[in-house]
Amino acid sequence: MLYTLWCFVWCFVWGLPLGWLAAVALLGPGAGLWRWAGAAAAGLLLAGGVRALRRRHNDPDRDLHLATAAGTGGFGAPAIALADLGVAPGAAGFLLLTAVVLAVGLGLGFHRRGAASLAGALGVAAGAVAGGAVVGLVAAAIATQLRAPERNRGERLATAVYDLDAEVATQPVVACESAPRRVRALTSQGAHPRFGGEGGRWLWYDALDPASGRRQVRRLDRIRGEDLCWTCDEPGNNRRPAPDASGGSVVFDSDRHVSAETPVNTELYGAATPEAGPRLAARRLTFSPGPDDRAIPAPRAGLLVWSRSGPGGYFVASASLQTGHGGVVLGNPGALYAGKTRWTAPLAWSRDARALFVIEGQPLSTGRLLRIDPATGQVEVELETGAAATGHGVRADRGLAVGARARSTGLAAQLPHALGFAWGRLQIARGLAPRLRAASWYWTAGDETGSLDLARWGDWGEPTGATLTPDGAVLVIGQRRTTAQGVEERLLEIALDCGPPEGPRP
Repeated sequence: MLYTLWCFVWCFVWGLPLGWLAAVALLGPGAGLWRWAGAAAAGLLLAGGVRALRRRHNDPDRDLHLATAAGTGGFGAPAIALADLGVAPGAAGFLLLTAVVLAVGLGLGFHRRGAASLAGALGVAAGAVAGGAVVGLVAAAIATQLRAPERNRGERLATAVYDLDAEVATQPVVACESAPRRVRALTSQGAHPRFGGEGGRWLWYDALDPASGRRQVRRLDRIRGEDLCWTCDEPGNNRRPAPDASGGSVVFDSDRHVSAETPVNTELYGAATPEAGPRLAARRLTFSPGPDDRAIPAPRAGLLVWSRSGPGGYFVASASLQTGHGGVVLGNPGALYAGKTRWTAPLAWSRDARALFVIEGQPLSTGRLLRIDPATGQVEVELETGAAATGHGVRADRGLAVGARARSTGLAAQLPHALGFAWGRLQIARGLAPRLRAASWYWTAGDETGSLDLARWGDWGEPTGATLTPDGAVLVIGQRRTTAQGVEERLLEIALDCGPPEGPRP
């Protein structure tokens, strides 16, 4: 009796993944409790079917042979996680793979003769789960590669970029000393800093709000010293603020739409940012069920770029950005650069819009830094490896750029970059963050490259962002470290010592 009950329960358990995937495939991510109902129905169907097959033979080990074969349903267990993350080929594709594996397994088990053992049943189930993880990731990578979006090479974008480039004055070529002129702690909190407004008057960043326990967008007036929380009355964690060059609006990403059914649904929000008067509520800009984050408005070109992931993997999306009626409106997005199976995100624009710095790889490690010319589509490699996804400071005419190199640590850093499309979604769903060590700061100006020695300031913690004023005179970086007292953050203001390569410093 107990043996028969064990076989029934064993088969029921390995039928659950099939029903779960079927419910999600039929009803979509909003299946809710129907996922559990579908899983239970499939479990009962598999257990009952195995019992019916048992009655057609008198082999004393028939129950165990069929129960062992039912363990191949474990192939679908990793597929549940992949389907919930929303990677291709989706729940329907993973359902088909699982059904084929289970059908083949039951067919082999039905015709098998001889002795069977519990150890064999456990081994088959464990092998099915492991095989499901490997095959599922490979199938997802192939499907993602095949569905990658085509790059947008529209003439309107090229014309807008050329027009803007003609308006931005080219500044003198510079070279920077390794030792900055001055370094000071600007705030005792914050990450992802970005300058906005005329001359970089506003410093936008995100920080933990003690009252709500969530990260919120803040704006620091560098002239008056006023530090306002811009999103403290809004739900969710609101991160990575990106103001436009004029300071009239800001875009940030929020996880307020993340749920158990849509664990990776980050969205972009935008708001007008008047210098005086009440703060205006942000308006939702994106509506896709997957990741939309790390947005950067192009300088005066009416264009927004951000990191988006869909069935074709990660890509740098671009769309027209317009302000009006107290809000921000986003046009239909296209693909400016497709990372395909690699996680991809924009880091910074040059103020002449002729250079967009993009990182690709996987978000739990360092990656490759690219420089893209949106007007021509030309892609050049700035750093082959070691670039930190923390932002990039660029002078108005891209004649000076400052960034961070780092070394990533931990097991997550060893995950293959070719599967960055999966790790990017996993990072959001699990709230993971890269662990960076041995960060070093560097500057580039034309053909000149040098290091930035921050001495004891640089050893304080790992980098969390970088931004340059339009004239390239002041750099602000974010740092974070973990101590016995918890996580600590700060923003550093660094006055660079840069001047003509063969002349005196100003």
